[in-house]
Amino acid sequence: MPLCLHTTRLHCFWITAIWNRQLNGDNGRSDNEKFLKLKADHLISSNRPKEAIEILNSLLDINPYNLNAWHSLGEAYFVCEDFSKTMETADFALAIDEHDAQALLLKANSLLQQQNLDEAHQLYLRYFKEHPSNEIPYLFDGVCLSALERYDEALSQLLKAEELSQGYSTEQQHIYANLSDVYSRLHDTDKAFGYIDKIKEINPDYEADLYKGHILMQNDIENEALECYNTFSQ
Repeated sequence: MPLCLHTTRLHCFWITAIWNRQLNGDNGRSDNEKFLKLKADHLISSNRPKEAIEILNSLLDINPYNLNAWHSLGEAYFVCEDFSKTMETADFALAIDEHDAQALLLKANSLLQQQNLDEAHQLYLRYFKEHPSNEIPYLFDGVCLSALERYDEALSQLLKAEELSQGYSTEQQHIYANLSDVYSRLHDTDKAFGYIDKIKEINPDYEADLYKGHILMQNDIENEALECYNTFSQ
């Protein structure tokens, strides 16, 4: 989904003058913070995360309790693939609100990217316990469990992702692809093929025969695998 903050910033949390200004409502500053936050989010979406990081750090120097800024900062570091910084940012957000949903996901996704799979799975479980969820965290936890070779548990999470997506997720192809892979590893090639066919329905350019060949090879069905590879090559 990577604490880049100066140690002194933790102490700044308790500086009365800054906090009182937030409580009393400095409208000009508040409007400026909103503008800068929007600008930073635009930079992240425009694949300019390093510029966004500068803006967000300046925002957090002004108001270290700005959870939305922490979220965006974590996202920017994640886009930069600086997962250690992302986790540090998530930890600051969780210090403000230990139940913060976005911070939990940022940290879990970063742990997943760093292959700290057991820790990532535990954080996903904590997230599911504390927050209603869409399909995406279930997809990521399924990927995590599959990497741990806990395929039955992975299947349960991925089927939950499919149920929640209702066929319309932006990650629908990834849900189907991971379901196909898990069914293959559980030696249910028919269901694995079924999800390959579902991908082909939503993405006509998908190389279905190639991936069916991979599934057959994975299950030691070499002759049929070669047929699939030959069809793909034609």
